[in-house]
Amino acid sequence: MSTNYYRLKPPVTYLKLEEKPGHDRLRIWINHALAGELVLANQETLQFLGCFCSDDNPLRSYAGTAEQGMVVVIDDSDISDDTQVISSYNELLTVAQVKARHGAKRIECQQNCSRKSATWIREE
Repeated sequence: MSTNYYRLKPPVTYLKLEEKPGHDRLRIWINHALAGELVLANQETLQFLGCFCSDDNPLRSYAGTAEQGMVVVIDDSDISDDTQVISSYNELLTVAQVKARHGAKRIECQQNCSRKSATWIREE
């Protein structure tokens, strides 16, 4: 099982998601200027983020061996860590957040999980 991560669809240059009980606020920047804010029901936010995906997927990840953990493959060596990407599961992340998952081990989320709970942790 692998996950692709897609760049934002131009002219969208940045998204800021604030999760709140009952609804989320999504701010949208177009050509580096704040264009507006959407208020979305929590259950609609993940689906809506998919609207901002381009066809360009500069990185992907997959589950390696039990010892290896998650493997992150970067297909664009020039991509900056602060670039935002949207996963094939509609998670809004930065490239740095995806890179940080490299080597993480899979666990089942048991407590303190958000509705977009990560099931990958890094073992120290």
